[in-house]
Amino acid sequence: MRRRDLLQAFGGMPLVAMIQPGCQGPDADEEDDMSRGLPPWHMWGVDQSVNIALTTPNLTVPTSQLAKVHYKHPTSWRFLFFCNVTHVTTVGATDTVTAFFDLIVGVGRSQVNIPAFATLTGPFGNNGNGMLWTSATQPVGAATPGATLITPNIDTVVAEDIQCSARVFFGGNVTDSLACIVGAFFAPEVHVRPDWFVHDFQGDEQQGR
Repeated sequence: MRRRDLLQAFGGMPLVAMIQPGCQGPDADEEDDMSRGLPPWHMWGVDQSVNIALTTPNLTVPTSQLAKVHYKHPTSWRFLFFCNVTHVTTVGATDTVTAFFDLIVGVGRSQVNIPAFATLTGPFGNNGNGMLWTSATQPVGAATPGATLITPNIDTVVAEDIQCSARVFFGGNVTDSLACIVGAFFAPEVHVRPDWFVHDFQGDEQQGR
């Protein structure tokens, strides 16, 4: 059938106008978003179990990488850090649990390592448990040598690339044990990516679009 005949059959309506989002059949909304690549945020946060049984007093255990962001252009990032202590066994009165969240942030060709960007800490007695978390942190610095800089907490970090890991310190006695879950989540403060709104994930950052 010629193009002119097709246009007449559909009342002169261009064929492209008949292909509209949402008119792809009843199963269109159930299509697997992952079929064309993982969404970029699948690396923006994860949690990890940490178990420590002390054979010597006090021990620090590092986690593997908790988050990796490769956003292709600089922006401001919100964050959530947590340490969920599920069980502590101690022969003393209390033990100390501290989670240090270390960042490597970069823009362009430069990056900086910020150890203990955020710290969570708390005392726990025998059979103790509880959630430690924060979505803000206190910056470290001084206006002049020897002076204390009084600043409010910050709740964003500026970066193009982010890597995050943690170190869990367990301050206790021999035979004390700790079980906890440590995690870090990141999300852009402002998110404008038109292709993502139509679930068109290409498994990359679309070259900074």
